[in-house]
Amino acid sequence: MKCDYLIVGAGLAGATCAFLLQAAGARVVLVERANAATKRKLCGGMLTARSVALVDTLFGERGSALYQHASTSMHLITDGFQTDIPHVTLRTLDRPRLDNLALENYLALGGMLVDQAKGWRVDLPARRARVETPHGTLVADYGTLVGADGALSQVRRLLTGVTPAQAAACKRPLVNASLEAACEPCGLPITLQFDPVLYGYCWYIPSGEQANIGCMAGKPRANLRARLDAFAASLNLEYTNLRGAFLPSGAGVLLEQQGVYLLGDAAGLICPPSGEGIYFALESALQLACALARGGATYQQRMHPCVHEVRRQYVQRHLVLNSRMQKTAGALARAVPGAETGLYSFALNRYAGFSG
Repeated sequence: MKCDYLIVGAGLAGATCAFLLQAAGARVVLVERANAATKRKLCGGMLTARSVALVDTLFGERGSALYQHASTSMHLITDGFQTDIPHVTLRTLDRPRLDNLALENYLALGGMLVDQAKGWRVDLPARRARVETPHGTLVADYGTLVGADGALSQVRRLLTGVTPAQAAACKRPLVNASLEAACEPCGLPITLQFDPVLYGYCWYIPSGEQANIGCMAGKPRANLRARLDAFAASLNLEYTNLRGAFLPSGAGVLLEQQGVYLLGDAAGLICPPSGEGIYFALESALQLACALARGGATYQQRMHPCVHEVRRQYVQRHLVLNSRMQKTAGALARAVPGAETGLYSFALNRYAGFSG
């Protein structure tokens, strides 16, 4: 069979890009190794103001109907200091429902989904892919290949030769380990802890009748389970359904190589101090679809502000994750009455992707 675009990965980034390209009249084939209807991305489900704007723009009322919790403040914990941060616009949702909405929109336009793929091989010069499915082998001649298959992207590995193990073990790891679990809502607001032991963060995010708790480590070989247990204990929470995954670190953004495009986690797009995976998945999907369907500015040009932000936040992440910096900032803030909230609001806005 022939198609204009072969997209590997039917998560939020891949399904949204497929939906937009299909809506523009292209022939798209979407390939997924898991069961697309039941797969669950590790994600806290928190939306910043710019993420909310993208969900509303791309999915309209069906997207906004997914919001389960709205907040204009959050609780921030650093090394030896806690404060409530006002004037932030945050919403939460169940991430699988958003992923499924993007996929449903694509399929409603007649898009082709090949999920539960057992494996695939790509001949880049010939632009031909062989996908092993439960029903046999699908041979697809494509015009453009797009990788949206997560932080351990096999499409990216095909382009760069870097294996998942190498990505995790290099001096500047391309991926970070993370854990996530479910818990009962306890009345706490959205809570974020910048953890210098992990050189990462822990989160508690209420969302409807359930809440989400998790942590991400920027240091290799960090004891994630111990830190998650400590964070849960500090909030008097018990959790279930623990699972792990890898997330990009922000150390290596790659949007395109050899005429192959990468989206979201596969491209290495993340806010190192706080995540924002939903925003980067949707923004990269939107900008690639616009570049391919409309012409004009290239994908790289359209994504330049995002890439610049990721690289800046990666370099400056120690300003919110380093223990000495946290203690110094806390001491300075306490020296001036009422300065704590302003200081940490600035840090969240400047270095962690949050804004009002």
